[in-house]
Amino acid sequence: MPEWSAELELRIGSLDDPDYSLTYMRSLEVSADGTMYTLHTQEQVVRMFAADGSFKALIGGRGSGPGEFENVAVMGWVADTLWVLDFRGYRFSQFTPTGEFIGSFSVPYRSIEGLSAIQPPRAGGLLFDGTVHGEPPAFSHLVADGTLTHRVPMLMTRDGTVTDTLPSIPIGRNEWAISDPDDPGRGGLYTRQPFGDGPLWSFVPGERALIILDRTAPLSRDDAILHVSKLTFSGDTVFSRTYRFEPTPVSSEEVDSLLDERASMMAERGIFGVTAARGREWAALTLYQPEFKPGVVGMVFGRDGSIWLSRGPDGTGQDDWVVLDSAGEPIGHLKLPTGLQIFVVDPPLLWASERDELDVPYVVRFRIGPS
Repeated sequence: MPEWSAELELRIGSLDDPDYSLTYMRSLEVSADGTMYTLHTQEQVVRMFAADGSFKALIGGRGSGPGEFENVAVMGWVADTLWVLDFRGYRFSQFTPTGEFIGSFSVPYRSIEGLSAIQPPRAGGLLFDGTVHGEPPAFSHLVADGTLTHRVPMLMTRDGTVTDTLPSIPIGRNEWAISDPDDPGRGGLYTRQPFGDGPLWSFVPGERALIILDRTAPLSRDDAILHVSKLTFSGDTVFSRTYRFEPTPVSSEEVDSLLDERASMMAERGIFGVTAARGREWAALTLYQPEFKPGVVGMVFGRDGSIWLSRGPDGTGQDDWVVLDSAGEPIGHLKLPTGLQIFVVDPPLLWASERDELDVPYVVRFRIGPS
């Protein structure tokens, strides 16, 4: 594949300037003129920055009034309207590109009593054409005990009525539940499996279609393959492609480090009063340890339909990325800083967040393309 380069051209953030001092970013969006919008759960606000990085305004704020948020989750665009989803009441607030509040609507939902009950679907966002999409919430304890085995995306009306059920996607070995083996029902520490190889999926930008990536960890070097499929909402296959890769073994040193880290976390948080040694025993019982790592650890979509697959860290402080075009044809390979959280790819630009050595988040913009 052709080698691509990534040149850092903008970095936004500060330790002491309140306009540029950023908290954790849940989402980032970019308008047609390059204005950046960052969604912050800690503050319940959206920050606006001009294309040159200068601060423009704050949108929202903590509260239940018009244009305010209580539990922001995600945001996106429908034409030139910016929407922000608040999980408290599943309320969508709508804004102009300049940050003016237009209006809001809430998508009703039901709750069923009981920790073991599979819940009815709840809104998860809007598609490019304004259609509400959602699914039954995949609570960690239901995944861990095997009650939930598939994600079931659905299309909904704004009054909460399900109009269509889309192709279901296996959850696979992505969830790590560390709990008391003698009484797993009382809860525990729920996190992601470090070597999880369950499918990755997402909606295709600007289309009524899904991309599903089967990344099951190989049992040997000979069966190290990835499988990418594009499906319409009706389940028709647009394309289905298979790619071979050179697998990386899971080392005992990595496993030991992960178990020690989770055990220390449990002891520090006082989960069930366990010691680090006992927590390590519990973690070892449920850690998924394949012989080889899955070929891909993350997937991002470009606005041009491109598919970005992260192979993970390469050992030099960079992550290895492979770029596929909208038909699944490999078109590029590039390196990006390890730990980068990519939010928007609109070639030749890429927007992401990164954290410095003090764990302070920054917005970064790269110029990408063939070297």
